[in-house]
Amino acid sequence: MNRGMGKRVVFGHPQDCRQLLAQLARAYRKELLELEAYCLLGTHFHLIVRSGEGTLSKGIQRVSNGFVRWFNRRNRRDGPLFRGRFRSRPVTSNSYLCTLIRYVDHNPVKAGLTDQASRWAWGSAQHYASRDFPRWLTHAHIDRFLQVYGGPAESLARLYEQVVGPRLRLAESELVELRLSQPLVVSDEADELLHAPSPRVARWMRAKAANADGLAPSLAIAAPRALTEAVAATRAASDAPPFGPGRRRIDGWQVLEVGVLNACAGLGCRALAARFGFSLDTASRHTQLHRRDLTSSSQYTDLVAGVVRLALKSTYRDHSA
Repeated sequence: MNRGMGKRVVFGHPQDCRQLLAQLARAYRKELLELEAYCLLGTHFHLIVRSGEGTLSKGIQRVSNGFVRWFNRRNRRDGPLFRGRFRSRPVTSNSYLCTLIRYVDHNPVKAGLTDQASRWAWGSAQHYASRDFPRWLTHAHIDRFLQVYGGPAESLARLYEQVVGPRLRLAESELVELRLSQPLVVSDEADELLHAPSPRVARWMRAKAANADGLAPSLAIAAPRALTEAVAATRAASDAPPFGPGRRRIDGWQVLEVGVLNACAGLGCRALAARFGFSLDTASRHTQLHRRDLTSSSQYTDLVAGVVRLALKSTYRDHSA
């Protein structure tokens, strides 16, 4: 993705949109990029692309430079147009891919520009809904992904509407925006953990606790609001607080919430301190207590696993229904 400098309008005219798509088509023909989904708005663009090793930067640079030169000539201006280098993040799980497509498709809906993603003239949702694809839009991978949720005779247009069409929920939007702000991390366990039984989630949490220091954030696999709501729901249904030994004056539920936000939402101690309104030392101490209890108390680990499973199901839509 990239945005106009100073949030200026970049795609204010249909010609601007057509020109960026033309630049993307040239990059496709030169085998630098395979465009799978896109959305162009007034001030910014989102692209979901595949690229060969080492060709992503070259491809996007060619697209951006070609568009800026054309834009400057057309508008008799000089200088940079975008705020800087594009931002990119890898997509390595199908669960997150679906969320990301929905995020990209529903940008104009969220902005109030249309009431339905497939009606936006400058987004790929219209092509997936109509099954009328330009040559430069590579749709085979997303089609294979959609077929996971239907039989061989299932209409891909209907599947796209069923899987991607519903409006984006707050938890999904929060997850994508959080990931865009996080450091580059490739490993994504969302697919594996989403349908895993509690013992598998518990093992993952214990392994993460054993290898983490609580300071460096990891990749978010669940939305913070989903984790907080899962803690609240578990607390309401529980008979006793998750107190560890010698912790009578510390809120065990807060320790648990801090711990899962650190492990599953990738929030570091500074972000946690700001979120809860306490000191950096307190945030660090809470993450340490959480990790200690994960490795020493099976009862606490089972409780945490239940919270994480609940949050994952709340973060990602269930497309099997």
